[in-house]
Amino acid sequence: MRLNGESLSWETARVRAGGWTRLQLAHLFWADYPTTPRLVEQDTTLVEFDVGASSLRQGMNEVEIHLNAAGSGQSVVIDGVEITVAYRGG
Repeated sequence: MRLNGESLSWETARVRAGGWTRLQLAHLFWADYPTTPRLVEQDTTLVEFDVGASSLRQGMNEVEIHLNAAGSGQSVVIDGVEITVAYRGG
């Protein structure tokens, strides 16, 4: 994985496979209006990296994901990618 051409080390990543939740609306929220967000269990893998401000650009940033399933005997599928950026004040 790379951010703006800089490699992000898997050794520093926090990886959680399933067992995490997030708030989301029902898929057919307009059929049950009004609705409120609810906690939904996720079966996906969550990967988190801490990056410094020097790694980010003002405006557009580029994220690259490379798959390497060689020798694993399993297919690798990316179903979707979501990126959340959280800033700490200071």
